[in-house]
Amino acid sequence: MSSQGAAPVRRTPGGWTPVGTAASRRTAHESNGTERGRASRRKIVEAARTVFERDGFFDARIEDVVATAGVARGTFYTYFSTKIDVLMVIAGEINESFSQVADVDHTAIGSYPPEVAVPAYVERVLDTCRENARVMEIIDQVATTDDTVRAARRHARDLHIQVLTAAILDWQRADQVPADLPASVTADALVSMMEGYTRWWTPGEQPYDVVVSSLSAVCLRSLGVALRPHS
Repeated sequence: MSSQGAAPVRRTPGGWTPVGTAASRRTAHESNGTERGRASRRKIVEAARTVFERDGFFDARIEDVVATAGVARGTFYTYFSTKIDVLMVIAGEINESFSQVADVDHTAIGSYPPEVAVPAYVERVLDTCRENARVMEIIDQVATTDDTVRAARRHARDLHIQVLTAAILDWQRADQVPADLPASVTADALVSMMEGYTRWWTPGEQPYDVVVSSLSAVCLRSLGVALRPHS
């Protein structure tokens, strides 16, 4: 029997095809998208983050997530099919935060002199890492065993490099950074440096302003920007 004209089978991000009652719930959710539904989904995401941070991803149970969210188990499957699906939403929200670290007051950092933009960039990276340290650690752990999470993690890193590369090119056009500096390689190196530092950073171990100024100085020197001596 020909399958021409048949509607394509829709799969969840985890690859599971809803059937029966689950399919009905998923269809109703996708067609209605009510405020109540969005609130329920938000509660599940927030509860999952709490449980993942408390128990770790691999030991976390969906039963604990729905109990923390105060929803029925069936409600979980209205929006997600696996724990990975929820983790991907959490990772997406963190990635969105990182996609904005190269903005200053909603303007690309390349629009500002590097001496102004780099400290603001460093501070936003540190703030994002400080707010999401535990769940970022969990995402990195899961990325070692799950290709989907690994690809999302890599995509987020690539976006971070792209926005920093764009800033370096803007500074080069404005003669604020040496023109012979390889923009993409430099951006990759700076992102790697920030990732490595924040992975082992313990907030409060050193004064926050010292951390910001030290990392900013390293970045600016890497960009070939002459620093004014301390008075």
